[in-house]
Amino acid sequence: MELQHTTADSLVTLGIELLIVTSFVLACVLSLVIAVKGIRAYRESRDHGIAWLTAGIVLLGGGALGVSLSLASLGTIPHWIVITGANLVRLAGVMIIIVTIYEL
Repeated sequence: MELQHTTADSLVTLGIELLIVTSFVLACVLSLVIAVKGIRAYRESRDHGIAWLTAGIVLLGGGALGVSLSLASLGTIPHWIVITGANLVRLAGVMIIIVTIYEL
């Protein structure tokens, strides 16, 4: 038995894909804005904590998304490696932020 696709199904799928791409682009743009603001703040204050905090935030946002998209676009990499890679980048971002805040 063959599955039939309706126009409504296609529109829902298109809407979901558009939402995913839009959220990806928005997260990357916001991460870039944070990076620019952080660099400006570092230049004014020369506080290394601001630079590290900015790096952690960028890794949490655009860094993880960039790694996920890069690995997924290769096509031959298993899905679990893509997820693990993105999660490791997020973990690195969180660890940088924690170390920066608590100055361990």
